[in-house]
Amino acid sequence: MNLFREVARDLIQRRKDELQCGMAEKRATDLIDAILNNPHVKDYSEDDLINEFITFLIAGTDSTAHLLMMMIYLLHDHPEIQKKLRAEIDQFISSKDEITF
Repeated sequence: MNLFREVARDLIQRRKDELQCGMAEKRATDLIDAILNNPHVKDYSEDDLINEFITFLIAGTDSTAHLLMMMIYLLHDHPEIQKKLRAEIDQFISSKDEITF
């Protein structure tokens, strides 16, 4: 857990520095920006911010893992849907020179 806290502390400090220097507008916003730009967060201590970050990080990972597991299970249980999905993915990929995210 100390590693999470160290990483969170470092990321939050970097984002605070970017906000002060006006560099935050040069990249996409994310959870840290949303927390730091929230007017209610001004009352948060550094530990409160770190705890929020860790909560979202762990909860997001857990939710994503469960979603992927259920998707794979349901696709396995419904091969007709799996074939449709595969065809759609193949059609999309073949129409692109490069896949960007």
